[in-house]
Amino acid sequence: MAVWKQKVAGYEVRIHDADHPPPHCHVIVGGRDVKVDLWSLEVVNPPPNELPGKLRRKLLSLQEELLEAWEQVLEIPPGGSPLWDEQKEDVKDDE
Repeated sequence: MAVWKQKVAGYEVRIHDADHPPPHCHVIVGGRDVKVDLWSLEVVNPPPNELPGKLRRKLLSLQEELLEAWEQVLEIPPGGSPLWDEQKEDVKDDE
């Protein structure tokens, strides 16, 4: 699921409803899922490390909206998942 999903400059851009920090979006570029930091708008992974210029400019114009959307994301700690966290809570409740 996604808390934010749009075509931006012809590319599919989305922010998942549950994801690991730091704030980022996913962009489909050349058939690959590219992770883009929302503060710097730099490609986190995988290479190539630069976005097409038109896409980067459009993301810059949407940056505030994207960061606001990230506030709705359930942040998953490194190595964790929402399912794992729910199971952990269930064990605590049974004790």
